[in-house]
Amino acid sequence: MEFMIIVAILGVLFLFSARGYMKSKALAADETSVILLNSATAYYILAQEGAGGSIFQGTGSDRERLQILLEQRYLEEIPVPRQSGAVFCWNMERQKWQIVK
Repeated sequence: MEFMIIVAILGVLFLFSARGYMKSKALAADETSVILLNSATAYYILAQEGAGGSIFQGTGSDRERLQILLEQRYLEEIPVPRQSGAVFCWNMERQKWQIVK
């Protein structure tokens, strides 16, 4: 009987640790995607010869900005956030991509 209680407790502990591991894995993947987006954007800026002011001037949405990077071949595909409810957003003030939940 005591053995079954121990096994049940270990099972619950494993369940909670596995959830935490999956969340941290998704966060790491999203942070890597932000680095990729910022690198692709840096190459896009260089090709635009510095593009004074806002880099994506004339675009109204993050989807449009991502589409530009894809069409110009700075991205192979548009990254999809791994965290539930997260999106990649272009920060106009900092002129950088970020992940927002």
